[in-house]
Amino acid sequence: MKNRHTAVAIIMLYTSLFIQAIQSVENPVTENSLPVTNDPLRLFITGNIYDKTTAVSNPFVTPDAESSMLPLMAVDYVIEYVPILGTDLDFLKLTYAAVNTMGTPPGKQAVPRLNKLFRLFSDDALRTAILEKLSYYVEHEPQETGASITLANAFLTESLKPSVTVGQAQLAAIKMLGKAGSQSSFSILFSYILRGQNAQLSTAAEQSLNTLLPNGMQNIIRILAVNPSSEKIQILKLINKNAELTDTFKAEVATKALEKTIYNTEDISWVDQELIQLHLEALQMLSNLSWTKAAEAVMQLFLLARKEYESGCLSEKQFVSVIEQTAQLAADQAAPVLTAYLNALNKETEEKGLRSESVVLAVINALGALGDKTAFDYLLYVTYLSYPETVIEAARSALAGLKW
Repeated sequence: MKNRHTAVAIIMLYTSLFIQAIQSVENPVTENSLPVTNDPLRLFITGNIYDKTTAVSNPFVTPDAESSMLPLMAVDYVIEYVPILGTDLDFLKLTYAAVNTMGTPPGKQAVPRLNKLFRLFSDDALRTAILEKLSYYVEHEPQETGASITLANAFLTESLKPSVTVGQAQLAAIKMLGKAGSQSSFSILFSYILRGQNAQLSTAAEQSLNTLLPNGMQNIIRILAVNPSSEKIQILKLINKNAELTDTFKAEVATKALEKTIYNTEDISWVDQELIQLHLEALQMLSNLSWTKAAEAVMQLFLLARKEYESGCLSEKQFVSVIEQTAQLAADQAAPVLTAYLNALNKETEEKGLRSESVVLAVINALGALGDKTAFDYLLYVTYLSYPETVIEAARSALAGLKW
């Protein structure tokens, strides 16, 4: 009987101790401790996902070195458990809170974690938040963000596929690359301008590309050398309207546009209307800038334009502009070439009649402005042919302006 009472007492004792243990866990109050809710670090370590999110999201009661690391601790927790909890909504909220409250810890600590988070999640809002956070580091700690730029480049390249749904993350990536200013992003940003399917993305891509243009000559030349004419025109227009670029830069690009796209001035079978538009665009840029250093390229264009006009590819109005701009930009080289062309026009008019009064007038006026005396005989001959009186008067005025 005695043993039986002893056994019951022992059981009652253990039961009492067990109940006390449970109560102590549920109410862990000590003489010097704060409630758990006032200790974010403790709440994060001991709590569930909801508690961890609360700890990360709420302002710290007493910010210190340990508590300021909570967002990074949260990111590490997410990275470790994403294979198990990746689709859980509360888990996603914790991840979002960690990114948004990260502040600006050293790039060496934050950037690799952010890059990894971006690859682990496909949620548009979360990716947008990550990219916006990375934007800070590409501006303030660029030495830490090479991998981030590569990541954004790859993301935007993948997003060009028709099957990919475009969201705010693509916009954030484009803006981040503009701040980064890496030439590795040049062609990708240009692709978003050309795509033009989303006005918001196209506008942002143009703004970001504008930051790359001043140091982007090699990328620009590559486009002028190998891309379709329509894309060459687009890059010229972007450069032409960029107020931050110097006139010298713009003129050098326009010159390259001619040099890289005039292959043969005798056989024009390779010429199409887009290429003609490109040439006229480049020539107009040079004319607006009064850039005479491109004289050789301009003369090559005149020879090509003459063939295009005579074959019907170039309009009369367009050819007149080419004549006038050739005289403006390549004065020394233009005089003998235009003189020879006037001789050819005189012969054609004498044998077949006048083809275009405006073209003859443009040549005569250009020769008069140049004042080269080698044009004397051919200008004088104009006055003996059956040209309209306007042409004959122009020839007389040109003769009077020759320099002897």
